[in-house]
Amino acid sequence: MVERDVIWEKIFDVFYDSFYFEMLSDKIIMLSDKIISKWMKIDEITKILVAITTSSSAIAGWTLWNKEGWQYVWVFVAGLSALLSVVHATLNVTQRIKEWTENKRSFSSLRIECETNRGEMSMNSEFDTEIHKQFYRDKMKLYGALYSNLPNDFLITNKLKIRNQNELNHSIKNLIK
Repeated sequence: MVERDVIWEKIFDVFYDSFYFEMLSDKIIMLSDKIISKWMKIDEITKILVAITTSSSAIAGWTLWNKEGWQYVWVFVAGLSALLSVVHATLNVTQRIKEWTENKRSFSSLRIECETNRGEMSMNSEFDTEIHKQFYRDKMKLYGALYSNLPNDFLITNKLKIRNQNELNHSIKNLIK
């Protein structure tokens, strides 16, 4: 294989992987948006339950505690409040969207740079291979850094990965040999 073809394919690999993670980031953002809209309702309920079960509301709890059968209700409400509060803090959906939006932007920029570089290579059959080798090395370092900083997210399922891969392959089928 000619050196030019090797560079062409390696830059395509970076382009492809960047496009994959750009699209995956977009899907995670959309899923997170759906979660946020649902979570806002749960957030309001959580705030109310936490307010009801805090120490300032202990008097109400003691009152219920002393009534026959209401102890279980109070234990359930207090437990649910604590659970929702912990889950809410743990999911941190807003921060997740911020991270995935930044990932999408970064992978999109990298994909566009690779696309541009491949365009330049296709217009100039006598291109300087050293310049493009250096471009590839630089972009691989950037890709590696971006990839290693991807958050581990429970929203990334195998089904989502496969769907993303299929959509990407379909959208760039004319570029795949």
